[in-house]
Amino acid sequence: LRAAKDANHNTVRIWGGGIYQSDALHDLADEMGLLMWEEAMFACGSYPSALPGFLSNVKSEVAEQVRRVAGRPSVAIWGGNNEVEMSLDWFAPTRDNRMLYAVEYHELFIKTVGGVMRQLAPHLHYLDSSATNGYAWHPQPGDRSTDVLPVKRWGKPGDPRFGDVHFYNYQFDCEAAREFPRSKFVSEFGFLSVPNFATWAE
Repeated sequence: LRAAKDANHNTVRIWGGGIYQSDALHDLADEMGLLMWEEAMFACGSYPSALPGFLSNVKSEVAEQVRRVAGRPSVAIWGGNNEVEMSLDWFAPTRDNRMLYAVEYHELFIKTVGGVMRQLAPHLHYLDSSATNGYAWHPQPGDRSTDVLPVKRWGKPGDPRFGDVHFYNYQFDCEAAREFPRSKFVSEFGFLSVPNFATWAE
């Protein structure tokens, strides 16, 4: 967090493919004035929302974490997962049964995780996935209703006109600004960087 602060970053994303972070990390973020993008711990694949007991287990897990950290001044946004929406295009079973997996996705991330967020932390903006194109329509901010659900904007996640983008390109010139995506927000990226000054000098 100190490195992020020293580099003039203002937001740190707690990636959904990792672990729920400690209270100590959140204490430090609060003190330093850094914003946190929290995510539920789901990443890069589909989940069995029809499995008996799975959704109630998810609801308990997410509720515990939301109660623990959502009231902190540093927590600004909550995501349902990392790249689960994107992963629907990665694997043959999900590509071949898109509607089935879209229904399961909706049940898990819009209805269940999103429902916990609407009930326990209506003050936080909730994105069902990262990257995502967000919602075509959603209830008014602060609406705690779990009966009125947002309408998902389906399509290829990461459309630069909507939501956030994940940008990976290991072939391009990192100094060529024109190569970077023109998006609303790049929430994850990877590309070759310039070397350190000593190597450059050689």
